[in-house]
Amino acid sequence: MSTKNKEKCLIIVDMQAGFLSTRQEQEQSMITHIKQRINHYKSHNRPIMFLEYRSNAYNPDDNDYGRTIKELQDIVKHYYNVAFIGKANDDGSKWVERFLIANDYQENHFGTFELIGVNMDCCVAKTAKGIAKLHPDCKIKIRQSCCSSRSDNMYGSGGEDRVLRVTNEYIQPCSSIELIK
Repeated sequence: MSTKNKEKCLIIVDMQAGFLSTRQEQEQSMITHIKQRINHYKSHNRPIMFLEYRSNAYNPDDNDYGRTIKELQDIVKHYYNVAFIGKANDDGSKWVERFLIANDYQENHFGTFELIGVNMDCCVAKTAKGIAKLHPDCKIKIRQSCCSSRSDNMYGSGGEDRVLRVTNEYIQPCSSIELIK
C-alpha cells in the first residue's frame, strides 16, 4: 500500500528535563533541530505528538521527570494539531495508538511517523518498533540529528557509534523503520 498521499505525524519522545543530561552544547544542538522539525510540521498543518514518561500515564502531574521542556511547549502553545500523551513504559506505541483511536483517526490515515527525542537507543527505538508492528504499512523514520541518549557514552569517544549500533540492532527486524540524518 502506498504511503505517498497519506498524512505524516511527528512524535517527540521524552523531551523532559529529567531525561536531559548536563551536556548542554550537544543537547542544545538537538533541541534546535527539534524546533526546526516542529516548525516544519506546523507549516504543513501536520499533527505533532509529545510523549511524556509518567509514573501514571493519565496524570501529567504524577511525573518524576517533569513535563516536556518549556521551550518546546512554547512553540506549540497556540497550535491546534498537537497532543501531549503520557506513557508508563519505554515503548510509547500503545499510548499513541490509544490516542489515535480516541480521536477517530482511521486505521490507514497515516503513511509516515517521524520519531525524535531522548534515548534513541531505548524509548525512541522501542516506540518506533511498536508503531511498526501496529502500522505495518507505514514508514517509520528516526531522525538522528533530533535524538540523543542518556547513555554516559553517547558523546564520548565512540559513544554515538555505540548508540547507533544498539538502535540498529533493536529496529533491524522491522524493514519499515529507517534511520535518517
